[in-house]
Amino acid sequence: MGNEYGLVHRQMRGQGGSVTGLEIAVGYLFAGAVRKANRVVGRADAEVDRMLDAGMERLHDLVSQKLGEIPALRRMAAEVEAGQVEPSERTWRRVQLALEDAAEQDPGFAEALERAVTELLALSSSTGAASVRHDGVAVGGKLHMRANNGSAAAWIMEGLGDVSAGPAPRPGESGRNSAPHATGRGAAMAGGIAGHIEHLHLGNPRTARPDQAEEAAGDPGRRRFLVAEMAATAQLGSTCSLVVSIVEHEPSDDRGVVRAMLVPSNPHGTAVTVVVHPSAGMVAEEALEQVMRVPLRGDTSPVRFAFRAAAEGLQRVRLTVWVGGSFLCELEMQISVHAAARAAGAPHRVDAPIGPLEAAPGEVTLQITTIEGRPAFQIISEPYLGRLIHSESLIGSPGDAVERALATLRDLAVGRSPYSAGTARRWMEEVGTGLWRQMVPDVIKNEFWQLRDRITTFTIAADDNIPWELLYPLAPGHDEGFLVEGFPVLRRARGQGRARTLRLSEACFVVSAKQPKTAAEEIAAIQSVIGSGTTVDSIEGILETLDHGDLNVAHFACHNTFQPDGAGSRIDMVDGPLVPGMLNRAAMQRTLARRSPIIFLNACRSAGAVPEYTQMMGWAQQFLSAGAGAFLGTLWAVRSDKAASFATKFYAALTEGQPLGQAVLTARRDAAAGDGDPTWLAYTVYGDPAATT
Repeated sequence: MGNEYGLVHRQMRGQGGSVTGLEIAVGYLFAGAVRKANRVVGRADAEVDRMLDAGMERLHDLVSQKLGEIPALRRMAAEVEAGQVEPSERTWRRVQLALEDAAEQDPGFAEALERAVTELLALSSSTGAASVRHDGVAVGGKLHMRANNGSAAAWIMEGLGDVSAGPAPRPGESGRNSAPHATGRGAAMAGGIAGHIEHLHLGNPRTARPDQAEEAAGDPGRRRFLVAEMAATAQLGSTCSLVVSIVEHEPSDDRGVVRAMLVPSNPHGTAVTVVVHPSAGMVAEEALEQVMRVPLRGDTSPVRFAFRAAAEGLQRVRLTVWVGGSFLCELEMQISVHAAARAAGAPHRVDAPIGPLEAAPGEVTLQITTIEGRPAFQIISEPYLGRLIHSESLIGSPGDAVERALATLRDLAVGRSPYSAGTARRWMEEVGTGLWRQMVPDVIKNEFWQLRDRITTFTIAADDNIPWELLYPLAPGHDEGFLVEGFPVLRRARGQGRARTLRLSEACFVVSAKQPKTAAEEIAAIQSVIGSGTTVDSIEGILETLDHGDLNVAHFACHNTFQPDGAGSRIDMVDGPLVPGMLNRAAMQRTLARRSPIIFLNACRSAGAVPEYTQMMGWAQQFLSAGAGAFLGTLWAVRSDKAASFATKFYAALTEGQPLGQAVLTARRDAAAGDGDPTWLAYTVYGDPAATT
């Protein structure tokens, strides 16, 4: 397509629900006028060219008949005559608002407008300007796109510059190496009802107004509030709504659940993704994710998530909010569902501030949830928001396979395996490949390979006992090693905050009643790196330290016993067994949030968790809920000498200025000595990959 296609499309929302296609309709109106004034010649496909002209003419007639010769349309015509390649912001906004008002007041016009835009999107797709899969998701550039209930595609684009389109990269290939065959100034015109996926390349952002650019440059983030509103009760079988908005000023009324956050300033607005995670009794009637654009000033328009109350009892809906692939904040709503309910109760309100955050370039999150008993996967990144994809139905409990794998890994770590070093490595690769092959849906695999060359850090957001660090992504002709070998891989747990700054002073060293043989040497080596600290060997001493929260590092050099049958973890101290449940008070009062310390539980299977009541219970979940800034533990039994070496290298990397994620990667690579010991793979780490000391 030529420069007459300067199109920007944002997701607009009216009072009656989602209104899609409005801004792209404005773009087509302008493009049609430009084509009419400056007839394009020499196109390879004259028939498609003719059909595009006819489609844009029909759109023009439809809008003109409905709106008449309003000043905004006359201004658009004048801008075409003046040679502009896209409408001014003022004109675009006025035409868009006129279309929005007309669509809200006249459902027949709204349907006709949608049909006209849908037809043009499909025709544009056939020209190679851009196209999408049948599910309405496009990949490439800083583009978030989704189809709303099968209607014309709606998307949010963060970068607005020169655009070229070419075939989608094959697995492992970078999109920038694709051969472009079409360009357009401004933004991309993309969409369609069906077709092959294409890759869009975005150039330089549109120049901001000087006052906006200066304001954004001098302001790393504006304090905003995420507001969620939902009825406290609902009748069984009824439809209930969760309404979400991001506001500039803290609400003074008790209007719902509130979370404070800092959103990066952007003169064009910041795209923020809201993902909802309903419990099994709340059946989603619409998409589980929506993209909101936070303006530089003012509030967003509210977005609505609809659910059917399908089961009685206390139900939950959890929200996670993202900027690109970076976690921003989280909150949870509760609703009581019962057959006799008549009226909705008043929503409660919670206010919990979090630190300043912005999208980290190259950070990708794989979010794994359980829906109707099956794992569901979703990739969240700056280039695009992936779909929520269910895995295949499981023929058995994955816990059985996990326990078999962990038993062999334990034997490898302690030297009881008959395998040679080379065979042991091959066995680990086969286990990781099987996990990738059987658990990860093909759509997620394809999205991963599209992003692979641009990933700088990878976060796994999951509440389960599956050792995702063992994943070994593989495709024909592509073998990049274990997932954790290529870039920093960290985890995120439910309720986990995100601390940007970590400290290595005022350490507390915890030892068990029966210590590992190398515990004293491990503590001495770490103290030579970060300095001395106190030593604790009793439950009383640990709980007192946690209650006060006056520590920056808690390093456990001890034995941990884990029983997957429900008993979970236990550390035998001099005055009895310490179990994760003894941290409930610290978790409720968030006693560690003031300093957000590093918790390194360097013991066997210290990252294990078991189901308890409504969530998983383990050391990681408890310490993070209490406010820890980072947690490090192991997924299976490890060798004491390798564990001590890993910990020392990790702390040394932090003192050298490496961020948390890179420090973990440095320690992994140092521990991967090629002797068949899987200790380097055993560590799982929770925290902000970019956190530094």
